[in-house]
Amino acid sequence: MRFQLLLLSALVALVTGYAKAGRFEEQDYGEGSNNHGSNASNGGARRGHFGYTRPDDWLADFPICSGPRQSPINIELQDVKMMESKRPPLGRYGYDTRPKKMTITNNGHSVQLSGVWPARDTPTVYGGPLTGLYELAQVHFHWGADNDAGSEHTVANHSFPLEMHMVHWKKAYQNISEAIKHDDGIAVLGYLLSLDKNANMGIERMRTDFSKILKPRQSTDIDPFPLSLFDLDLLKEGYVTYLGSLTTPPCSESVIWLISVRIKDVTIDELESFRKLQLDNHDDHNYRPTQPLNDRPIYYLYDTPLRG
Repeated sequence: MRFQLLLLSALVALVTGYAKAGRFEEQDYGEGSNNHGSNASNGGARRGHFGYTRPDDWLADFPICSGPRQSPINIELQDVKMMESKRPPLGRYGYDTRPKKMTITNNGHSVQLSGVWPARDTPTVYGGPLTGLYELAQVHFHWGADNDAGSEHTVANHSFPLEMHMVHWKKAYQNISEAIKHDDGIAVLGYLLSLDKNANMGIERMRTDFSKILKPRQSTDIDPFPLSLFDLDLLKEGYVTYLGSLTTPPCSESVIWLISVRIKDVTIDELESFRKLQLDNHDDHNYRPTQPLNDRPIYYLYDTPLRG
């Protein structure tokens, strides 16, 4: 909690300083093709052939994993800039809608949550740094063997025990296989979670059935729930955004990252539920080390609260 307050206070000071100085910049998030992602047209080619013990070995089969805009990154507050507020606020719809079907899967590298929503109610985000509509594909998590590490992104070199990723694809590209070929094809909402006594209701609903997916490649349907149970309005405190990549092979450089500055809660029991899941290669963690920033800008945006 103390670190969370320090982070928010620092970003408030950042916003105030930029506003007084009139220093606002607009980032061009681009449209066109991304050749680096072209080898990942299926959104997960050869994903079964990597582990987290030696992530540097990924380069042999996936050379773009050493590309110039890789994720995750360490976020240093002095590197964060305020983005020009000419863009429309970040908006969403479908997150309060209960899906018709919901499934959790142990894919050997994480636990993945997916669903089938009523027509026109599939969770979708738009606005902010995004151009066009981005539809939800899946939600997954990253954790560590202990409470000192687990998140992929770090803040001032501080790690968190859990990180949640909500992966979306740009609907203008027809499907996620096509979207991943483009430098603006994927948008990921990232949430950092810190140990607390307050239960995370979304995780609570998921972990009820974790006993059915203890081993890799196991999957089960669960009682559907709206994604708003993950307390997504925490983005109303603002978020940082930068251009990056998938954090697993093929490491396609096609991701616009939006990371909440409000730290979410997770209990020790919830964390232990993730750690009991068996991963490929006997991995006891599933987070990639932070990658070089390579002079990429990191922006902070503060919007009105998301709705829907």
